[in-house]
Amino acid sequence: MESVPKDPKASGCCSISFLKCILFFFTILSLGLGGFLLATGLWSLLDPNIPLNIQASPSLALATFAIIGTGATLVFVGFLACIGVIKEVKVAVCIYAIFLAALLITEVWVALFAYLHEDKVYEELSSTLNKTFMETYGFDEQRTESIDNLQRQFKCCGAARYEDWVHSLWIKHSRLNNTVPDSCCKSETPSCGIRDHPSNIYYDGCIHGLEKLITEHLTVLAAVTFGVCLAQILAILFSICLFVKLKKLKENPY
Repeated sequence: MESVPKDPKASGCCSISFLKCILFFFTILSLGLGGFLLATGLWSLLDPNIPLNIQASPSLALATFAIIGTGATLVFVGFLACIGVIKEVKVAVCIYAIFLAALLITEVWVALFAYLHEDKVYEELSSTLNKTFMETYGFDEQRTESIDNLQRQFKCCGAARYEDWVHSLWIKHSRLNNTVPDSCCKSETPSCGIRDHPSNIYYDGCIHGLEKLITEHLTVLAAVTFGVCLAQILAILFSICLFVKLKKLKENPY
């Protein structure tokens, strides 16, 4: 009795129909994960203190923009892949797998970079934060607002200590009698920064609170990126399987 050739699109764990369903799920997941990466990057970028943080921590700036770029690319590639999977376009599936592999390498680098640079945040802040406070406060409106918000949020004063303000350009050019900005005061009122007694102002510098904030951002970026990488590895494997199946189907349609 002559055997009937199996339909390559028949149901089964290795069939084209099954692989299409799985890969379509992963392309939709890619859209979601890309949007999640994009949202995470924007969350870090649009933090109220981010203009200050970006200058203070190059590590956070690099990781943030890399995450935003990767997320946007993943959304675009995921959209094109959806069309390729539905139409069974072999080239589109191949391109999708290649893009995912390239993005995976980028994401692994970003995740490792963010994780490994958590311990270097204090060093970065020590070299740049005091300069930001001393040279921009009172002259750059956006950074002045960021510094004031930072001092209120973390209940701190100055970069390393409250005495830092004595050496600031703001003090040298100010017509006020303040020794520190009013945002250093425990109970903020106009000109409350005239008196620098510990009962009136915070003595701790902002470097410790800001270090914690930036480290938290880097931890979130690293964790989110690692999670996305795991999903992409499965998507790459299923993409390769579907590509091979489509190639065999084209070579031997019966």
